[in-house]
Amino acid sequence: MIKRTLIFTTILLVIWQILISFIPLRFSLHQWQENISQAENFLFDVKNIDYLIVGSSLSKRIVINSLPEFYNLSFGGQSYLDGLNLLEIKKIMPKKIFIEVNYIDRDEDKNFQNLLTSSLMNNLKKELTFLRSDKQPLTYLSVGIKELLRVTKRSLSGNPVIQESEKEVNSKDAILEKMLILQSKNYSIIDTNNINNYLSKLKSLVNNLESRGIEIVFFEMPVNENLVHLQRTTYIRSKIINDFCNNKFIVQSDTVHYKTSDALHLTANEAEMFTMYFKGELNRIIN
Repeated sequence: MIKRTLIFTTILLVIWQILISFIPLRFSLHQWQENISQAENFLFDVKNIDYLIVGSSLSKRIVINSLPEFYNLSFGGQSYLDGLNLLEIKKIMPKKIFIEVNYIDRDEDKNFQNLLTSSLMNNLKKELTFLRSDKQPLTYLSVGIKELLRVTKRSLSGNPVIQESEKEVNSKDAILEKMLILQSKNYSIIDTNNINNYLSKLKSLVNNLESRGIEIVFFEMPVNENLVHLQRTTYIRSKIINDFCNNKFIVQSDTVHYKTSDALHLTANEAEMFTMYFKGELNRIIN
């Protein structure tokens, strides 16, 4: 019985491996799985990169399809350090690394790193893609069921044009206002000694990368206009400008037109707008 079960399971896995090799889709059910999936894709599928972005969920919003030769290793709820650590695991060196400075005072995720530093598992995942986070059968099944339910619901309702009601708009505005109040408090009180310690660590990392011929460029993601001139933002910005005066720094001074979903993260339209600005600054830096 056990032997039959093993043979049957092996056959199913072989079939699944063949299927996903012809269906190059990536599905994730939550932020953690998306982060792991993104890291695995970088470690196992990317050959070479010229330009690398590392940062938090803020810079994850950058529209990477508009930036050829770029790869974005910004992770939701995590640090730029997680992206740099993956670079060391893969052992490839880009020409330029763009470091987001909004959350420069955030540690790397040890659980994230431990999961991705196993040589045995990495070798297996490289060859057997069904072991990867975004290629698991249950993930595909869950996403497929959700999509089927969504399509069915729209079909039963006559596929109407969905418009937000005034009540829904007001509710979103109220949530944004609460988030803005909360973030304003967070951005108004900072521990400068703590931030300086993280900046010292950043300085050491930058010196190491530059000694290997990599150019480091810093950039600041736009946030809600009311946060731009508070103590946290201005302190980190001034320290980057003063402590890394030999490095380029991309910062959008005109933030009044940028809208956010929660006072921090850009909406889709604004993310595209910043990407175009970022691309223009990139051309200026290169030329």
